[in-house]
Amino acid sequence: MKIFDINEVIRSFYNILRCTIREDIDLRLHLTGDVWGEQADQHQVCQIMMNLAINTQDAIDGIGSITIETAPISIDAEYLRQHTGVAEGEYLMLAVTDSGVGMDKETLSHMFEPFFTTKELGRGTGLRRATVYGLVRQHGGHIWVYSEKGKGTVFKIYFPIVKEQPAVELEKPAHGPLLNVSGRIILLVEDNDMVRQLAYDILQTLGADILVAEGPKQALQLSTGKRVDLLLTDVVMPEMNGPELHRRLLKLHPRMKVLYLSGSTNNTIVDHEVLKDSVNFIQKPFTLQDLAKKVQSSLTA
Repeated sequence: MKIFDINEVIRSFYNILRCTIREDIDLRLHLTGDVWGEQADQHQVCQIMMNLAINTQDAIDGIGSITIETAPISIDAEYLRQHTGVAEGEYLMLAVTDSGVGMDKETLSHMFEPFFTTKELGRGTGLRRATVYGLVRQHGGHIWVYSEKGKGTVFKIYFPIVKEQPAVELEKPAHGPLLNVSGRIILLVEDNDMVRQLAYDILQTLGADILVAEGPKQALQLSTGKRVDLLLTDVVMPEMNGPELHRRLLKLHPRMKVLYLSGSTNNTIVDHEVLKDSVNFIQKPFTLQDLAKKVQSSLTA
């Protein structure tokens, strides 16, 4: 947690968002011209924006727009009478507005419940919104949603403003173009719902065709009779571990590459002889750029 200007975080993260969001969606910034200090985790703020951007993109059918804006807001006693769970004070509002299909009141009442989704089976879990809610609350902030069917949705996040001025130089995210792996088929095997959803979202931005499995047995079934270019799998799973799954799949897909995921460090899993030192490996948690680079190096190895 450091003190910095969220406007600068948004500007530095814009290129990654632009690469992530579909080209037929206009991504607009309307940021306050003043500098306001917020005590926050830069990477978690970026995660909030990424999750909201992907969610709002899914709500837009065809051409549309997503607007990200900031403004200083004073929350007073009148606001508190209408909203619970928020403290009086000075906040910087971060708003994400889309021109999508909107939501009815029943859907809004379940907005931040984990695993609540209006999408068809296999298209989403609802975890992105729940993650956003949790991250905002960790920052002492407040989130509010307004939506109407056919008129779009706005997510308003309120970060507390601190007296100290930002004095920490922001970490610069990589701005290089993301790898495009259109036409490559990636088999994603991960038993953790949140990690699987995040990896799926990132692979989608890279243009990959994705087969998604919650475990090894389902992975073997899904891949039968299909081409698989890359296996992206957790190392430790209940049915069999990642290397065992890799060996079985190689009989069906001899040219298939592999990239392992694990919450353990590389040294730890090597010490326990789960993996050999030379294999492709990425440690959880990972960022969009981290996974994109690893996917690229694995496919070209």
